[in-house]
Amino acid sequence: MLMGMGLMKLGVFGAKCSRKTYLWMIAVGYGIGLPLMGFNIYHLIGNDFFLGKRLWYTLEGWPLLLIYGSLPVVVGHIGLVMTICQSGAIPWLTRRLAAVGRMALSNYLFDSILFTLLFEGHGFDFYASLHRSMLYVLVLAVWTFQLLVSPIWLEHFRYGPAEWLWRSLTYWKRQPMRQQTAPA
Repeated sequence: MLMGMGLMKLGVFGAKCSRKTYLWMIAVGYGIGLPLMGFNIYHLIGNDFFLGKRLWYTLEGWPLLLIYGSLPVVVGHIGLVMTICQSGAIPWLTRRLAAVGRMALSNYLFDSILFTLLFEGHGFDFYASLHRSMLYVLVLAVWTFQLLVSPIWLEHFRYGPAEWLWRSLTYWKRQPMRQQTAPA
């Protein structure tokens, strides 16, 4: 979170950095992170994803290489997404991603509630019972849903529901929710 706040302050998420900076982020992020994560995945598959086995690169069952590898990969992802945004390629996707970002809190809460209901005991209790490929299908379905619904919602409303509530509580005043239509 702190890294994200710093990158936001530097203008990285606004596609304000040079193309060279983003290409450097891609090269360094993926160059360091992917080999570490690949090595970790190789060993996890070899141990049938059992984290209880004490391996030389784990700390209390958490794979250190996954932790140290995922941060550089995130930097690579940021560089890739910002390069795509700067280039103007796939505008239909970047507009949808921007809408999902404007409703980040609402989408996060939606994900949390949905997957808690699917995987915890007070819901359907699917934890550890779905095949890994089915989990990918679920994630793809939720992403697709959010990419389709978020822009439609924002055509009619200024904010996502959670963002509206947060703003209203912050200012101690009910914020306008509906989009203002221009007079004819």
